[in-house]
Amino acid sequence: MTIRPYKPQDRGYYFKFYNDTIINLVRFTLEDNGFREAQGQNADWQFCWSTTNIKSQLYQSMTKY
Repeated sequence: MTIRPYKPQDRGYYFKFYNDTIINLVRFTLEDNGFREAQGQNADWQFCWSTTNIKSQLYQSMTKY
């Protein structure tokens, strides 16, 4: 798990780790399937991984779309 696999081309699918908790198994699985990590606070993403309770602010930011 210390060696990252190559990244396939960007297909427009993005993921986010909530509270900067990074799980390498999840990251590598998503990247192997064409996802990229969303960069920045206001970046769009389709998949969010959390190891804690999600605060209501996250749901409010999702409803603007």
